[in-house]
Amino acid sequence: MIPPEAAHVVLPVIVAASIALMLIRPRGIPEVWWISGGAIALIILRLMPLKLAGQAVAKGSDVYLFLIGMMLLSELARSRASSIGSHLSLYAEPMAAARVSSYSSMEWERW
Repeated sequence: MIPPEAAHVVLPVIVAASIALMLIRPRGIPEVWWISGGAIALIILRLMPLKLAGQAVAKGSDVYLFLIGMMLLSELARSRASSIGSHLSLYAEPMAAARVSSYSSMEWERW
């Protein structure tokens, strides 16, 4: 266990290092491993009680579900991008042509 005087220095260092490594991503290691490593280091060094860490994870369950849903939607959009784009273009082209023709007729009427 780290003495309380040192904990005020070690805790921000671990958090800052985790965030820096997450942003830099050395060797292409995914962000989740750097942040998880920092969280585990906080628990192992007893800078954060295990019960408090468990409560934090439990409180964030709605956020995790939201992020999982967003990842699924983005993957669906990526996999269906060509079919969605062609489908939307069927509607966008006539609308754009109608808008251009109405704008052109308004300009001629003003002259």
